[in-house]
Amino acid sequence: MTYKTGLFTIFVAVSMMTAGISAVNIADAAKPQQTIEISNGFPSGEHHNMNIHGKKDGFSGCDDAGGSSIFTPEYGVGTIEFVSNRKASLDSLTALDKCTESFDGDSAKVQLPYENEGYYVFWRILAKPSNGNTGDPSSVLLYPNMDLFTACNDNDGTGQVIDGFDGFTSCEDQNAEGISPLGVITKDGTILDPDGEELQRFGDSSNGKGKSKAIDITDMFLWTGVACDDTVDLDGDGQITLADFDLTGDGIVDIADMELLGLSDVFALIDVDGDGIIESPDNGSGTDELLELLKNVSGCQVFDEPTWIFTIADLVIHGFDYENNGSKLTQIRFYPVDTTQFIR
Repeated sequence: MTYKTGLFTIFVAVSMMTAGISAVNIADAAKPQQTIEISNGFPSGEHHNMNIHGKKDGFSGCDDAGGSSIFTPEYGVGTIEFVSNRKASLDSLTALDKCTESFDGDSAKVQLPYENEGYYVFWRILAKPSNGNTGDPSSVLLYPNMDLFTACNDNDGTGQVIDGFDGFTSCEDQNAEGISPLGVITKDGTILDPDGEELQRFGDSSNGKGKSKAIDITDMFLWTGVACDDTVDLDGDGQITLADFDLTGDGIVDIADMELLGLSDVFALIDVDGDGIIESPDNGSGTDELLELLKNVSGCQVFDEPTWIFTIADLVIHGFDYENNGSKLTQIRFYPVDTTQFIR
């Protein structure tokens, strides 16, 4: 299965992390745990703040870029793209497009300053205490939109940098013909768990009593897999599959192909089940041999541990579908990992 997204292609094969709020435990950052549990749920310290405002049909305040607020329907689904450019000099979160599709025909887009170690991410619902349509608590569902995940590097595949790349907010920006696209191997074609996370304004209460606490959604921005540039697509068909490594043209990938690739010395490690042939997707042993092959191929980078998604390439765009059910205001905070204090 292959998903194409402009200059970036997602190829099915390996492992992934799961979205949620449990795998990365950062609730004790800065404030003592007991303080966080009885307060607003946010760590203290340096952060970028982003506000998502739920608006009624006909909202028209979409023209000017800038600021840290975006606008989406109070009821319905909108798409939010997060952009990070390693080469950019941006120092604050900036709305490039303030409105989602319902208001201006395209996704909202926010550029996040690049951080080598990434961010911890928390969010909570504020403002309107209840869903005006039903009287139930207002809620928001946030889940990854894989079709918007694109990535590219600041070179043409030979190390030649691209003029003006530091100002790019898309892999398809003008004068980017030489850009080096990436391919990514992931299990079942997914980057993150698509189930998403639901956030309610007031737990069991719909009368406005009580506080909404921030929750940790950092895992929804983490990723595990193999990123390969387009030079690994040896047959030039836009996909990275075993066919790229059948250099002898006999319909199988075996030791003869590995010799041509200079990988004969590690063939035994790649051929996990020892049958003399590299197979994919799963060979029945619980290990994907294509993944093992790619780990040894020049042009691929392996991310074995959950990695901040915006650090896997020079320019990364990652999108979420934001399903709103009555929320007037949702707040998301990004805390730089390297400046957020942990209390153990």
